[in-house]
Amino acid sequence: PLPSDDPARVYEYHDMASFMVVFERLSASLVSPDDFARITYEALVDAARTSNVVYREMFLNPTLHPLPYRDLLAGVTD
Repeated sequence: PLPSDDPARVYEYHDMASFMVVFERLSASLVSPDDFARITYEALVDAARTSNVVYREMFLNPTLHPLPYRDLLAGVTD
């Protein structure tokens, strides 16, 4: 469960330790390849719309997600 229904409050942190709590909580909420497909797609669409990006490098850390790496990568490449 997230600490709040308010999206602005979900990302609140005050130091590195509280940032890691937020990061781990959000990472654990991505549980299916479709989650990763949606995030990847929306990040690319938003970048193209807001800043005319034609190339983008994105990074991900698979160690905090409950999904097997193979499934996670399948969602990203989808």
